[in-house]
Amino acid sequence: MSKLGYIDIHTKKPMMRLQTRRGDYFNAVVDTGFNRQLITSIRTALKLGAVLDTSTTVFVDVAGEKEISVIRGGLEIDWVSGWRHVSVLAYFQTEPRADILIGTGLLYPDTLTIKFGEGILSVDPMKYP
Repeated sequence: MSKLGYIDIHTKKPMMRLQTRRGDYFNAVVDTGFNRQLITSIRTALKLGAVLDTSTTVFVDVAGEKEISVIRGGLEIDWVSGWRHVSVLAYFQTEPRADILIGTGLLYPDTLTIKFGEGILSVDPMKYP
């Protein structure tokens, strides 16, 4: 089953609309420069129903330029091959609006196709010979 997305006409960012196990929908930016599964603010992660481990803080590089502290957690989403447990990194929000990013850790091993000119995005399950 393919997952379809779109290109936001204002920001030009590739986007996907995803669903959590409890039925909430959210929009996420597809960021192939982000090598983990999903990152968002702590507030947004909790709103989506993520279970966060607040006992441990780790540091991750963001956009190759700065290190931020995050806490880890998990969330189930409807993905191309069915329900999938996703590793969540959650940070303290310092900006007024924070995007939810999904990265290559979630996309692997599926196939991502982006057609900017047509404004569409699709993620298809890996086809095995």
